Amino acid sequence: QLREDAVRELSTVLFVVHAEAASGVSSGGEIGRKYKMLADSCRNLVAKIAFALEISSQKVLWNAFVRDTVQTRCQVLATSPQSSQGRSSVAYLACLSSCGGVGTMNLCF
Repeated sequence: QLREDAVRELSTVLFVVHAEAASGVSSGGEIGRKYKMLADSCRNLVAKIAFALEISSQKVLWNAFVRDTVQTRCQVLATSPQSSQGRSSVAYLACLSSCGGVGTMNLCF
């Protein structure tokens, strides 16, 4: 059984991993390609988890993984959109909105 706090923490960790990996892509070369693969894998995982939680009967978990994260990322965008956190927030929100779930997509827009 998943717990709300664990799902919220998972979302936070995936955001941080994605942000670090996206930042590392600019390294170029083989290491840049590995960072890109990590960022792509992270986005795919986030989208799959968001969709699975949206169609599940446990909306509290979707709220913890998606809604709370969207609110946090939007606050970052409102205060510092050009920062590295702001750019990472845009990428993460785009990832969430692409998950295929209507509720998640509507929330991200």
